[in-house]
Amino acid sequence: MKKTPKLIADTAEQLFYQKGFANVGVDEIRDQSGCSKTSLYKHFGNKDNLILKF
Repeated sequence: MKKTPKLIADTAEQLFYQKGFANVGVDEIRDQSGCSKTSLYKHFGNKDNLILKF
């Protein structure tokens, strides 16, 4: 996995475990990972696809 998708996935995983899937938004994942929303959607399509990486 490239650096950017891994960073997004790792950040999302941490946030999902801390706050729960339903309580984490795409903007929070973007802010915490330092990646753009465009990169997030390019690599994963949507928030639901992020959970499938685990």
